[in-house]
Amino acid sequence: MKQDDCSINSNVTVHHSFLSVKGEAVGEPEVKSVNITTTNRLTKVKQLTSKLLNYEFKFSFFSKRFNFSFNSISKSFFVFLNCVLMIFFISVQSVLVARTSNQMRNYQYFLGSVFLPLLVTLVLMPILLFKIFITKTITKESIKSVAMWKIAGLGFINTFANLFTVIPSAFVSGNVNLAVHQAVIINTFILSFLFLSTRFNALHYGGVFIVMIGIVVDIFPIFLHNTYSPGPHSKGNSGRSEWPWALLIYFSTLLSSFSNVLFEKILKKTPIDMIYLQGMTSLWVFLFGLITFWITFIPLPFPFHYIQPSEFPQYIINSSKCIAGINSQLGDNCENISILIAAFTFFYVGNLITTLIVFKYGSSTLAVVISALRIITANICFMVPFIAGPLTSYSLSGIQIESLIILVCGVVMYGVTKEKKLENDPIKKFITKIFISITEFFKTLFTNNCLIPMRNILRNQRRKNEESTQLLS
Repeated sequence: MKQDDCSINSNVTVHHSFLSVKGEAVGEPEVKSVNITTTNRLTKVKQLTSKLLNYEFKFSFFSKRFNFSFNSISKSFFVFLNCVLMIFFISVQSVLVARTSNQMRNYQYFLGSVFLPLLVTLVLMPILLFKIFITKTITKESIKSVAMWKIAGLGFINTFANLFTVIPSAFVSGNVNLAVHQAVIINTFILSFLFLSTRFNALHYGGVFIVMIGIVVDIFPIFLHNTYSPGPHSKGNSGRSEWPWALLIYFSTLLSSFSNVLFEKILKKTPIDMIYLQGMTSLWVFLFGLITFWITFIPLPFPFHYIQPSEFPQYIINSSKCIAGINSQLGDNCENISILIAAFTFFYVGNLITTLIVFKYGSSTLAVVISALRIITANICFMVPFIAGPLTSYSLSGIQIESLIILVCGVVMYGVTKEKKLENDPIKKFITKIFISITEFFKTLFTNNCLIPMRNILRNQRRKNEESTQLLS
């Protein structure tokens, strides 16, 4: 019998652990219908992948047990990658803010409190609206997870942190600016211990100690001179003390540290979206910046350019012209300022996003310890004329190279192990009790008519004074 004459009428069923095919063949096998259980196959693949990623490998070394999984390695690599990007973004940003502040030294309030917050808000808002209305990845539950007054509080703190960073940047050298900003490490370390119940081990303390040694090694030559001489990182202002401006920068680090701790607490305790949190915070920074115009009327030390209240409208006009690259008065240097601001905004937003990622998946202390590397990487950026412009320097000293090696050792030591969180922290409970007591005191003072007797006494005294005045007249 030939194969062509063969007639086959049968149901064919093929079973496999990932494949199920059913069909009917007549003469030449012809599949009429095919049903492949792709969903089951994908489910099993996901299960196997999940098991592989979460499988813990255990080993011992010198009687000490260690365990790790691919999932933890991938998360650690993700945090490491964002740390590298954060250092890059913050280093270039530090140089650009020094260069921009130097060129707009007559308009620091407008730059730090109005224009830059507005620009960052305009960059983040389209992304925020896209995630809310198009992708719908930001839900109502996520938005309601954090009260708006808390985000407004973050905006208030960041408003003055930015203002007290931008204003002194034009009047101190690059080394002083970078060095004083490293005080944020100790501040965040202490605040995390007190308010986040974070506990550190010997490697963490040792890492921070080594980082501080690296910073001292880098800034030691500065302490040998108490006056400012023009260097590669700044212009003018010869013979004037830098320390009043350095103290103002230090105050900004206190505010930044408090903001870092609050950001970490919100990101780890609530399901809020990072872009939403940063976008709304930037909006509040802009709104609060509008009402801090009075800073321009304060006669701060030379060479700060303060104005009279009657000159404020012209100040806004001149500031807007400077953004457009037009000089309006003596000392203006507004050429190509719009390009600088655009570049600064890009690196600033990049720094914000990567820092928030490190806050969420690492910690605020880890972020500020690693950012200490910018004291050297920013100096390297100062050697690039394309970035630093007129503030360009052309070499790193031997002390700076030694400082870089020490800083890297400290950062590596700190990042080897993770911090721990205490669930029942007596210190935090004590601080919470004090805060609640103060809150209850003012609440009782203003809600339980405690002020009414005092108000009546003042009213009666005023009435007696008026009656006595009438009798005398």
